[in-house]
Amino acid sequence: MRRVNWEALGTVAELVGAAGVIVSIVYVAMEIQQNTRQVEEASRAEQLMQLDAAFENFSRQRLLVAQDPDVARIWLTGAEDPSSLSPVERFRFEAMVGDFLHASQVLYSRTDEGALYPEVWDNLLVSLLPVLQRPGVAAYWEEWRPEFRSDFVAAVDSLIVRAPVPAVEERDSAA
Repeated sequence: MRRVNWEALGTVAELVGAAGVIVSIVYVAMEIQQNTRQVEEASRAEQLMQLDAAFENFSRQRLLVAQDPDVARIWLTGAEDPSSLSPVERFRFEAMVGDFLHASQVLYSRTDEGALYPEVWDNLLVSLLPVLQRPGVAAYWEEWRPEFRSDFVAAVDSLIVRAPVPAVEERDSAA
């Protein structure tokens, strides 16, 4: 009869157990890597959806102005001299400016939260500044700025302070 070498059997069991642990660690690492990729892809998809929704708001507003001569007149007149508008027209103008600035605030917030690429806000500034430099929009901003988030107000105010004041001809061509 043979004697069982318990030490050798224990060593073999430890080796098998160690191999099992290594295989488990490799499997878990692969799962984590795959999960990380899926989370990154979902994050990118969410960023694109957020961006699409924000730009849809801007597009809707531009389309409204472009399709309706009365709305375009209210926008152009209000941007230069809102006091020349009737009370109803002034209300409509302020609604358009408010919608534009609230959509801008959403983009700023999403960018600040990391949900959108920083370039999105930088690109928006290119179109935001000429609008903010119009006298009627500037007056709206002064009156209604408390209605906006303080970080957005600080970002817009910083933009306005840093920007050169456009010549009258430049402002007229920006309308």
